[in-house]
Amino acid sequence: MFRHTNTNHIRLMVVGEPGVGKSALIVKYLTGRFISEYQSDFDWKYSYQTNIDGEQVHMEIIDSLTIDDSHIRWAEGFMMVYDVTNPDSLLKVEQIKQRLDTVRSTKILTMIMVANKTDLEHCRTVAREQADAMAVRLSCGHVDCSACGPETNVRFAFDELCREVALARQHSAKKR
Repeated sequence: MFRHTNTNHIRLMVVGEPGVGKSALIVKYLTGRFISEYQSDFDWKYSYQTNIDGEQVHMEIIDSLTIDDSHIRWAEGFMMVYDVTNPDSLLKVEQIKQRLDTVRSTKILTMIMVANKTDLEHCRTVAREQADAMAVRLSCGHVDCSACGPETNVRFAFDELCREVALARQHSAKKR
């Protein structure tokens, strides 16, 4: 899938309300470790090489404190994270999507919704069906995971977003 793109370099932006676990998900993906306490006072950009579907992929991932227009224009794929114990964080995803649409009005928007903190199922206040319905409305995938649990679903979410970016590139190239 990645072979048919001009480059295996993919730019991702992880967005969501403060406290949903954006940084924890990124660190889990990059290192396999969980950070329980994390306070970010500024944006971070990570550079990472990985293998997806047998192809070497170079990623740049922005962990953004703010949703800056220049970052939105820079990114090719967006991971919209919400906390399953915080219904307001799910509503924030819809607001973020509207902002992304406004800033990137003429570009294809590639994104995935990620439910974080699924290890706190006993505290869950966001129904899976409610989030699934939003993912359908927003025309994006939806993955449940936990930054403090096994890294399988965290890895799947990032890898799947990269696959979607590669597919969007192919689709865009065919239109030209």
